[in-house]
Amino acid sequence: MAIPSNLVREKARTARYVVVVEMNMGQVLQSVKLAVDKPERIFLANRVDGVLITPADIRNILRLIQGKGV
Repeated sequence: MAIPSNLVREKARTARYVVVVEMNMGQVLQSVKLAVDKPERIFLANRVDGVLITPADIRNILRLIQGKGV
């Protein structure tokens, strides 16, 4: 998958964390990690069971990243 690497790199440069939200196994995640300077700041919120990802799912991922649990 081709992503706008320069744009992703620019936007992620000052982000504390980047959460890639996708309905698959993480293919976009890998592309984003390759595009940025600090791939350790990139995290995945995904589902593969056909159920849509909810805002609560994303909030829970953010809480985990911050060490606050769910």
